Amino acid sequence: MKPLFISIALVAVYLFGATYLYSEIEETSNILSKDLVEIQTLVKEEDWEESQKIYDSFKRKWKPTSTLWMTYVGHDEIDNIEEAIREADAYFEVQDVGGALENLSKLSYYLKHIYEKERISWYNIL
Repeated sequence: MKPLFISIALVAVYLFGATYLYSEIEETSNILSKDLVEIQTLVKEEDWEESQKIYDSFKRKWKPTSTLWMTYVGHDEIDNIEEAIREADAYFEVQDVGGALENLSKLSYYLKHIYEKERISWYNIL
């Protein structure tokens, strides 16, 4: 009987932990995605000064997020985001609308992809 209770307790701890991590990923992903939408709008309008300010804020938010996510998200996913940020940096520097929008779009995709990949669903369980 004791092994059964231990097993149930371990499953409960795992499910609680997975739910907490999922909610953390969801929250931070949504915050970062909102910034990216705003940055994309400003880049389309070629408002480089304001878009750069918000982009810098995005990168400041990303730094602690990446550290936290590295503990439970695949490193390839984090590397993809880091690469897109470095590429976007270069396009912001030369104020290239097309290149900046391309990399901001990649960033949005990667954030949504991590969220979808890590969430608890039958697809991810099976």
